[in-house]
Amino acid sequence: MQHSGYLVEVAVVLRTSEGVFNWKEEIVMFTDRVAHAADISRLNAPPHGHASRGFALRHLPDPSLDEDWQYIIVDDGIKRQLMRFLDVLSSLAQKEVSSTRLALRRAVLLEGPPGCGKTSLARGLPNEWAKRRQRRAVLLSVNAHSLPSGEKGGTQKNLLTLFQQISEVASAGHLTFVLIDEVESIATNRATISSQTNPLDTLYGVNAFIESLDQCVRDHPNMIFLFTTNMPGAIDRAIGERADFALLVPLPDETQRRLILLDTLQELDREQRLPELRQGDSSSEWRQLVDLTSGLSARQLRHLVVAALTLVDQPADLRLAHVVEAARREALLREHERQTGGVYNHDYQQR
Repeated sequence: MQHSGYLVEVAVVLRTSEGVFNWKEEIVMFTDRVAHAADISRLNAPPHGHASRGFALRHLPDPSLDEDWQYIIVDDGIKRQLMRFLDVLSSLAQKEVSSTRLALRRAVLLEGPPGCGKTSLARGLPNEWAKRRQRRAVLLSVNAHSLPSGEKGGTQKNLLTLFQQISEVASAGHLTFVLIDEVESIATNRATISSQTNPLDTLYGVNAFIESLDQCVRDHPNMIFLFTTNMPGAIDRAIGERADFALLVPLPDETQRRLILLDTLQELDREQRLPELRQGDSSSEWRQLVDLTSGLSARQLRHLVVAALTLVDQPADLRLAHVVEAARREALLREHERQTGGVYNHDYQQR
């Protein structure tokens, strides 16, 4: 029943075979689509012996991921380098070079402050690459926070199970991207592990992660890992060095802040009733807004526009002056947090 749509399609092709269709070619294409549908059905089914997976699976290209690439505003060089990295891996795979001699782990690490687009870029990159290069692929988004366990040996067991499931997906032969967001949660720097927690279990967990990563890379040349972190110093050195390519995604500069604010306002004002959008972004208010928002992440900038809506009765009443006022309030809040250390309990502050 799963492929009934395909059966109808091939019947139509056969009935019209005397027309403009090349029916032999269409049947070949149909067979390929049915095979791909079978792959999808098999990959979406839970692995034998496991009730659930430790990751979410998407088939690429996926239009729902387009925005994760399109609307993340960073320096153009960052996106170019990421795309080029995947091209390099593809080229090396075709040449069948030795992964050992090049020390390849087919892994990229995105690091930088929170809210700057690392996770979105890591999700959007494989989708954009698959779309541009016309490649079929799958994206596995690992829920890293579900892996640590309070039980003795639990973390190690969870990691080994996870990588076994990942290997089962990669065995289908599709290009397989594995996204591990906030990788420090399972790749903790072993040099900083406290003896007061559960050091052996954490150590064994990191060891299991490293061994499983290396095993997957050896067994599946069609697998690429994408790691993100806000705290590169918290990642174990052995994991950091396994990333073939590390890239900083910094806070937005003046030009990027202007573009992010403009993009957010345009989304709210699609009919362009806002005078400032019609006049461009060169007014004194725009300059003031860009100056006030120095040091904010892309996420904070977009939230700022939403916060400005609380200053008006109707969204249609929003003006750039309201966003400037919201930015002033945000600046005052940040200054107060700096002075208090982010703690409002005076007794605690005096300790």
